[in-house]
Amino acid sequence: MKKTWKQILICLLAVALVTGIMPVNVDAAPSRRESSVIVRNVEDDTLVMEKNQTYQLIVKTSKFLQRFTYESTNAKVVKVNSHGRLTAVKEGTAQIMIGRKGSSKKTVITIIVGKRVKSVRFNKNIVIGSAGRVSSCRLLYTRKTPL
Repeated sequence: MKKTWKQILICLLAVALVTGIMPVNVDAAPSRRESSVIVRNVEDDTLVMEKNQTYQLIVKTSKFLQRFTYESTNAKVVKVNSHGRLTAVKEGTAQIMIGRKGSSKKTVITIIVGKRVKSVRFNKNIVIGSAGRVSSCRLLYTRKTPL
């Protein structure tokens, strides 16, 4: 009876080690290729928020079950917790550095806290183009007062 329990326990430990349930520390040479960190829900590495707004970053990497570190360059403007939840505190600009634990490689996104543009009006309404071609307009918006 004792042998059966020992065999069952050894099998369960082996399965736990193989599936990664139990962490095992192994001293090995670090990999030269580090996977990059990608923020999936921020376009062009810039996010505009309003004061008191919160936003959850969704981070992706090529490695499975990675833990990340988050750091704000200006906590008076944007606070970030250990899970990637941003909170806009006051108007201004800050950068959030996102990295993998145990790695020096970081991804940086810029957070701008201010008032969002609610509507835009063109004072020119003529677009000259050729028949059958698609034309696009580009709008450049500048604030009258700096952040």
